[in-house]
Amino acid sequence: MAALGALPAPSSSSSSAASSSNSQENYQVFLSFRGIDTGRNFTDHLYESLKWSGIRAFRDDERIQINREIINAIEESKVSLIVLSKDYASSIRCLDELVMIMEHRRSNRHTVIPIFYDVATSEVAKQTGSFAVAFHRHRQQITKDKVEEWKEALAEVTEIAGKVLENGHQAEFICDIVKMVSEIPNRIVLLVSAFLVGIDSRLQGINSWLKDESVDVGVGMICGIGGVGKTTLAKIAFKLHYEKFDSFSFLGEVRRKAKQDNKGLVKLQRKLLSDILKEKVEEIYNKDEGTAMIRKAIKHRRVLVVLDDVDDNELLVAFIGEWDSLHSKGSKIIITTRQQLLLSPHEIYKEFIIEPLDENESLQLFSLQAFEQEYPTSVDMENSRYVVGHCDALPLALEILGSSLSGDSGLSMDELNRKLDAAEKIEGEEELERTLKISYKSP
Repeated sequence: MAALGALPAPSSSSSSAASSSNSQENYQVFLSFRGIDTGRNFTDHLYESLKWSGIRAFRDDERIQINREIINAIEESKVSLIVLSKDYASSIRCLDELVMIMEHRRSNRHTVIPIFYDVATSEVAKQTGSFAVAFHRHRQQITKDKVEEWKEALAEVTEIAGKVLENGHQAEFICDIVKMVSEIPNRIVLLVSAFLVGIDSRLQGINSWLKDESVDVGVGMICGIGGVGKTTLAKIAFKLHYEKFDSFSFLGEVRRKAKQDNKGLVKLQRKLLSDILKEKVEEIYNKDEGTAMIRKAIKHRRVLVVLDDVDDNELLVAFIGEWDSLHSKGSKIIITTRQQLLLSPHEIYKEFIIEPLDENESLQLFSLQAFEQEYPTSVDMENSRYVVGHCDALPLALEILGSSLSGDSGLSMDELNRKLDAAEKIEGEEELERTLKISYKSP
């Protein structure tokens, strides 16, 4: 399922507020970057993507010098992401951060991932180009020993396997980085798009419900048409809250996997049971046995379970049995479905209806995917509105079409229609036509 798309870059005041409000958190990732180069563009999107993947990252581009908050964040983080851009070396604070990070890496089990953003690895290693210009200025006012310390740290960081962004698509690049970070601390990997538009408002009610510490079993239904972003919301909610529960499980594409073969449903039950018990379950002989085993396993545990893409109540009963007789205090079960009345009217559950993006959000998401900027230029606005109109404001369609048109700015309407026709024939894109029933052709 596609994502909902990227939040607008925060203002510097909101960035500072976020930094201070998070000062008591335990960070998992430290972001080192030069704000002038990337702080309101690439790094913002990377930070948001880490956040929505449930990874707590520290960033602070407002400080001029290293302070205790930055030192603590480096020391407690498991991973440092160093965004090496053309202007990185002009910042004394960035260079001092880099020295601290490399020292921390040598003395602790600390992972460093260098990200070469629009700069060659050799330029960083040998301090040529813009790095040479920056060091020429530094030599005029900084001691020789300090300058040599910075140069050694830059040379050392280029010897670490990192990520290089050249002419690729930023969204894919950011997703690759988040996946790499997710796997290092041995965390659950549930990837979402790098660009997430409209998430905050749509996630608010789900977040409040998950924070509710009621002793009753809570069943939450995320409802909406295909491609509207139900799975993305479920992934984000799961990543943000699963650590607060005794056990947890995310079962994706339940409808499809249950119908794969005769054992499809039993395989899903086995996966759910293994996650709850935190050990491998070798065999379940039939679905009734599986249901009984699952109910017994969660009876004395507080669990978080996501059943993604369920199309009938029979499937739900196969996993847990009858909801109202389930004794598992404080557990939360999230179901994503296209069927708004999936459960019987007498059953108690919380419903979250997900609406499509509005026109402004749709334009923003499409522009981020196609042009890697917040909104289309005046040259591309007519074409963008045309494409958005054909997508019914559905994030899945906007993401696929935006990616297929990446870099194609200033197309004529005839060229645009040829591109859209071609998008229908791209291998793997059949899901868009089949699921969303969208026509890309001119009326």
